[in-house]
Amino acid sequence: MNGVQQKRMYAPRSRFSTLRITTWVVVALAILSVCPGARGQNLLWHRIFGNQTIIDAVQGNAAVDAGNNFYFVGSSQGNVMGLPLSGALEGQAQPNNIFVSKFSPDGDFLWYKLVGASQTNAESTGAAAALTPDGSRLIVVGISKGSWPEYNATNAGSSAGDILVSSWFPNNGSISWLKLVGTPADGDDAQAVVVSNDDFIYVTGRLTSGTVTVFPSAQAVLSSFDPYLMKMSTTGTIQWIKTFGTSVAIAENGYGVAVSIDGTRIFAVGRIAGTSGGLGGQYDAVVVMYNADGTQAWLQRLGGAGVDQGRGVAVSPDGAWVYAVGVTAGTLFNGVAANSAQINAAAIDGFIVKLDASPSASSRINVTKIIGSTYNDALRSVLIGANPNAIYACGYFDGSNTTSA
Repeated sequence: MNGVQQKRMYAPRSRFSTLRITTWVVVALAILSVCPGARGQNLLWHRIFGNQTIIDAVQGNAAVDAGNNFYFVGSSQGNVMGLPLSGALEGQAQPNNIFVSKFSPDGDFLWYKLVGASQTNAESTGAAAALTPDGSRLIVVGISKGSWPEYNATNAGSSAGDILVSSWFPNNGSISWLKLVGTPADGDDAQAVVVSNDDFIYVTGRLTSGTVTVFPSAQAVLSSFDPYLMKMSTTGTIQWIKTFGTSVAIAENGYGVAVSIDGTRIFAVGRIAGTSGGLGGQYDAVVVMYNADGTQAWLQRLGGAGVDQGRGVAVSPDGAWVYAVGVTAGTLFNGVAANSAQINAAAIDGFIVKLDASPSASSRINVTKIIGSTYNDALRSVLIGANPNAIYACGYFDGSNTTSA
């Protein structure tokens, strides 16, 4: 997969991830060829699809199989590409449904599925996807506000948003199993997923107030919203759920997840309340490492006086280093001014940071880079090429004359 990732990059939340035409929005996909050592990239192909009267959106990073086929997930408010709603959705009006699509390496459309909960007006959203190591299953995560009786999946609260985890067959887009996990309150979600080489699924996102009900030993939520890391088997059995938020009643989230090649180190990034950590901002970016048994090895805050958050994470092939990207506003960690090289001192910039993954590291932060323009910017995802010294990050810039501090 590293070789594939080195050649192909998908930027789902870049400036061209959604294209607005008059009063409606369609999905836009763009695949870039990234050349190590070069200062740019070549556009290989792009595709636009959607319904002309509604809003559609791609979410998360693309999953890529051994044959360089691409899998995209997201949400749609109608029958994208003119295809009918499938399964329990047929004949019902839903505000949002999960779509999953497969494209060939050359951008040819292979299959597309649109699915949702059984109740009328029960919103469902696809957030991210990852393939199992052998390529036999596509794991899709997201949010559901309704039950799925055909998979014996019941919503934890009446019309409340729950974490959705599902397993799909990549050859034809049929669903193998689907699970809902959550608290009785509304607002639980999944934002990112990764599958380890030893066949375990790791999901991160947000849990709301209360305890996780669909779990053999309940996990309590510390405040109104907490980021979490969940481990499941590839058959859908929950191994553990851990929250890593604070007691401050503020919307804390997990946004990215990565796992080492040997499956022993799992990393998540997100945002947590900054008021209790001495960094002074409303939110701090956070990077956390867990061991495979669910014990937390370390937690690193990154932030300053502004709003900061981690959005993407990757781990080096040897598991020794972890790279996190995100958004910062103001003075960042280690006294580096996020906007010191920018014309507009109030701009929001993207950041990338390299951290020592060792639990015993005396100084965890190794390298910090701030990337931005004169306006609001962000980095959303990061990956490592076949050459471990080649680090690729993607996001968006609202301005021009990008610089790094």
